Amino acid sequence: MRILLSLALILAPTVAAASCTGSGGANICDMARMAGEALVPTLPQELAPGIMLTDSAIEGARLDLILTPAADRAVSMDDIVPMICSLDEIKRLVAAGGSLRFMVGTRDIGTVTTCPEF
Repeated sequence: MRILLSLALILAPTVAAASCTGSGGANICDMARMAGEALVPTLPQELAPGIMLTDSAIEGARLDLILTPAADRAVSMDDIVPMICSLDEIKRLVAAGGSLRFMVGTRDIGTVTTCPEF
């Protein structure tokens, strides 16, 4: 049992590091952090009429985007993805293998792993 625990403790950093390596050897965890930092000065911002991007969080190679819609507004991924994918840092993150998770409060409403071409 001790051997398994020791092995797990030794391999855990390697597994975590491997999950941060994207295409071409890019560190997508760092890219997610940079994309999140690029968004902070503009928060809150309106992504579509009645849908505000109010916060972001980083989970490894995933950037979580917290949305606050108006009470009478449904959130459509078709409305918000083009706007957020137009940012260079976001495009680079997704192209390298990172992802974006859109949330309203704690509810997951969609994940983006590819940005649409414009």
